[in-house]
Amino acid sequence: MFIDLVAIVFVLIFWLHLDAAEHNVRLWRHIGILVVICPGPIVVLPIYFIRSRGWADGLIACGKTLVFVLLQQGLEFAATWLTVVLYWE
Repeated sequence: MFIDLVAIVFVLIFWLHLDAAEHNVRLWRHIGILVVICPGPIVVLPIYFIRSRGWADGLIACGKTLVFVLLQQGLEFAATWLTVVLYWE
C-alpha cells in the first residue's frame, strides 16, 4: 500500500513537470512538497489545471481527472472482489 502511494506521487510529480513544459507554465518552487504534504491531487491539481489552462479548460481537465480516478478505483475494487470470489476458501 505504501509503495503504491510513493509510486503514484513520483508519477504525478513527473507528469506535472512534463505537462508544465508542454503548456509553457512555470511550476511552483516546492510543487513536490505540496503534493506530498497537502492532499496533493485534491488541492494542488485543480489549482494547477486552472492556472495552466484557464477556467474553462481547467475545469474540464479537473472533470477528466475525476473520471479517471473513479474508474481506476472501480477497477481496483473489482479486481479485489474478483480475487476474493475466486480464491477465498
